[in-house]
Amino acid sequence: MRTTQQFSITLPNEMADLVKTKVAAGEYATESEVIRDGLRVLMARDRAVENWLRQEVARGRTQKGHRKKVMQYHVVFAPEAQEQLAELYRYIAAAASPEIAERYTSAIVAYCASLQTFPHRGSPRDDIRPGMRITNYKKRVVIAFDVDAEMVSIIGVFYGGQDYETVLQSELDE
Repeated sequence: MRTTQQFSITLPNEMADLVKTKVAAGEYATESEVIRDGLRVLMARDRAVENWLRQEVARGRTQKGHRKKVMQYHVVFAPEAQEQLAELYRYIAAAASPEIAERYTSAIVAYCASLQTFPHRGSPRDDIRPGMRITNYKKRVVIAFDVDAEMVSIIGVFYGGQDYETVLQSELDE
């Protein structure tokens, strides 16, 4: 049984020129090797994102402790919020670099974790979902969350003007 599949792909001129340059320079024997190596890097990056996200979110989930007279809330991320962070990472990594994506998304996770000491910041948005609040990170990210007696639940992380109101309202209707 064959372990490979043949594909015909179309690349933008810039990418096609890069593939040809890599082969002409002797870095790769064939165009297929260039594409395979690129896909291996993509798969490794996706695994790294998943591992990083699990570690960061797990760190946020386990951050619990007490300071003198300061209530510490437990911060958790909903699966949808985790996926939104992963999507944002992939978007920034593709548009800029994986390093920039990690710095930015790590900063968002840290900002969310800071809700453990002052969770009632931001604006209440009971008009969208009862008990929901929103806050912003660097004017580009809307973080939707709710607070109960001991926990802050991050409901969603919306980047660059995404219509969070419609998304959150439709999730509530389901």
